[in-house]
Formats: sequence, structure tokens, C-alpha cells
Amino acid sequence: MRARTSALVIAVITAAACGDSGTGPGLTEGFPNIDQAILNSFCIRGTAPPPAFRPGIIGTNDCLTEGTLVGTGDGYWEGWRVRVSDLTTVTFTVESGFDSFLDLFQINVANPALNSLVAFDDDGTGTLDAQLEWSLQPDTEYWILVSGFEALDLGSYTLDIS
Repeated sequence: MRARTSALVIAVITAAACGDSGTGPGLTEGFPNIDQAILNSFCIRGTAPPPAFRPGIIGTNDCLTEGTLVGTGDGYWEGWRVRVSDLTTVTFTVESGFDSFLDLFQINVANPALNSLVAFDDDGTGTLDAQLEWSLQPDTEYWILVSGFEALDLGSYTLDIS
């Protein structure tokens, strides 16, 4: 794995209008209501209670991280809401045609923000695809964000949450 601290934590985050690669979050059983405008501002594409398989497309209409570490460039991302009802170890795996990166955040539903990073991964599959495993606490909101390692890492991906 190349050295990189999560750009989403140390960056100034600006949310572009979310692209058209998702159908929107909506409310799913077990997921508390979060204002749609807030979810859109973080490019949250939907819910993904494990096991889940979610396709997406990272493009220039997605959310953008600016001001990242020197040498890593800016990057676009989109995310998925994840919750479990029991303590569960979950594996997040991205398959893509670009150098993918994953960030896992624990979210305070009353005041959603990307300020509680719990895990991140770059090349956990042994290839350029990201994979991370984490024990999720019950009835806790997590957001898993899919991005590229570099700004030009754009394209289709699938996120497998098992």
C-alpha cells in the first residue's frame, strides 16, 4: 500500500452537485431519517445493509475533495449508508477499472459530517482495488465512501459489502 492519509479527513471538502450514477438515498428500514439535502451534499447514493452489492460511477459531477496531500491530487467520491443490527465484521471490496480508495466514517445522525474516520484502504485486494474489513457496531450509522486514489481515477465500480 502506498503511503496516503485519507484525503477526505485532511482536506477542505467541497460538495459538487452529485452525479447521476445513483438513484438517491431514500429511507430504508433500519436507517434513520437524514435530510435529503445533507445526503446529497455528501454524494450519498443510497443504503447498503450487508450483504449488499452496489454499482456506481465516479465522475466529475460527484463530490470533490480539494487541498489533499501534496502528490495525491484532488479526488471525486460517492458514498453509501451502512448499518447493522448486531456487532458484525464487514468486508468492503471495490472492483473497478481505476485505482480505488475506501474511507469508512462513523456518522452522528443528529449532525452528519465527515469528521469521524474509522478506517481507510487503498490497495487491500493486492491489486489497485481497495478492500477493508471492520467490526461495525449495532444501530450505528456508517458511510463508506468510494473514490479514486488520484483525481483522474474515474469510472465504473462495484462495491461488495459482505
